[in-house]
Amino acid sequence: MLASLGFVAVLMGATSAAPLQVSPGQTGVAAPQPSGGAPASLVNTGSTGNTGNYLSNFYSIDDGTTDSSLGLSLGGTLCWFQRFDTRPQALFDVIHEIDVAYGFPGNPGFGVNNGTPVTVCVWEDPTDDGDPSDAALLMQISTTVQNNDTNVLNPVPITPVTVRGFFFVGAFLQHPIGRFPASRDTGTSSLGRAFFLGTTTFAGAFDPANLLSVGHTQIFSMDTVSGGNLNSVFRVRAVGQGPVITPYCVSKINSLGCTPVIAGTGVPQVSAFYGFVVSSSNVRNNKAGLLLYSVTGFAATPFQGGFLCVAAPVKRSIPRGSGGNPLPANDCSGRYEIDMNAFGRGIYGGSPLPALLVIGTKVDCQWWGRDPGFTAPNNSTLSGGLDYTILP
Repeated sequence: MLASLGFVAVLMGATSAAPLQVSPGQTGVAAPQPSGGAPASLVNTGSTGNTGNYLSNFYSIDDGTTDSSLGLSLGGTLCWFQRFDTRPQALFDVIHEIDVAYGFPGNPGFGVNNGTPVTVCVWEDPTDDGDPSDAALLMQISTTVQNNDTNVLNPVPITPVTVRGFFFVGAFLQHPIGRFPASRDTGTSSLGRAFFLGTTTFAGAFDPANLLSVGHTQIFSMDTVSGGNLNSVFRVRAVGQGPVITPYCVSKINSLGCTPVIAGTGVPQVSAFYGFVVSSSNVRNNKAGLLLYSVTGFAATPFQGGFLCVAAPVKRSIPRGSGGNPLPANDCSGRYEIDMNAFGRGIYGGSPLPALLVIGTKVDCQWWGRDPGFTAPNNSTLSGGLDYTILP
């Protein structure tokens, strides 16, 4: 049997009372739903501390367990979302997956049915003030509820979007009276990071591109709603690209006993004409070479006495010289390098793949060069591989 507590929501100076319902054992919480009126501004944005973990490719606040759930007391479309931050690890990140849990396993049957339509969204915070009232919608994707009333976080792959500083991720769906779709972690304080809102009528349309729509309730902060009694976070997470540049694979030791070292310096981005150099040091001096690259993944295939680190089809850059000490020196003072931002734009000529100018493209590459100290067909230098992602 549900117990009722009084609650007053303030909407642009008007007052609208609605019951706050709490089921036994905090099984589910029904959020207040005004009968109408314009939305109010957010009362409290809370802490602006970092909540991201860019270097581990993962953004999470919750502790991994669902302790309760939330829904609208009169039914309708509920939107719940969380704020994250790419800083201080990076100024930006590329989000490619959102993870969402639904319902509460402690009292199954009070969530929404598996297969219920749900929309997952990513918003940017254009002013980086933590207030979602001006959140700019970056993407939305339709999916369905899965693993309702469990602890399972359901991964939703999305078209990669770039976020900078504060951003929000969440979901919205329509649910009937007496249902609680939004999973909560009550053991973690919101600190101004967890929010929800809904439609003012059951059949009202929800507009994720305008959270302050007149058809919506105000945006509620979990810090302050119900006098702070609901202070908690939602089971919503985001997955980013993580480190943009990652070495992999094994270099071939050349005929002088030197091991080539591949590296990437700068930022691979379509908005820059120059500024991302892929190099290989510790190679034989004054020898021709070129960069092998692929946009279909990495490999480790035996090749010319070493390993081909890129998957077919393999493309090539324009030829480059290793330089180094002048002849007659014969040593490992050589270095190959090419600016892949410039190459991708065709500045150096050649036939670069168009995918090199597409945000989100993952590129795998390695250096190949001449090494006359080996007999054919193994008379080549092969560096290890480098994996990177094209950014805006």
